[in-house]
Amino acid sequence: MTSTFYISYTAMQIPGGWIADRWGNKRLIVVSVAFWSLFTLMTGLVRSLASLIAIHFIFGLGEGGYLGAAVKGITESCARADRPKMSALLMSATPLHH
Repeated sequence: MTSTFYISYTAMQIPGGWIADRWGNKRLIVVSVAFWSLFTLMTGLVRSLASLIAIHFIFGLGEGGYLGAAVKGITESCARADRPKMSALLMSATPLHH
């Protein structure tokens, strides 16, 4: 099931960056967090292995857009000298919610 999540999460990385450029990073972050919150809730409602796999796949699509939007947010809101530290913090914190 974890591989199902990571396949869709990875597939969404480039489109997620494009969407962040089109819609704005703040909007995409809000949509991504709402999406993954909804599918986290839906994980508790699973009744079969097939539905769990489908939910994990869709969950990955929703969460996949977050990273590009967050990196874009760092670029837009942090001074050039602070960007490496903020990016490192983002990348270090990302695995904590999985």
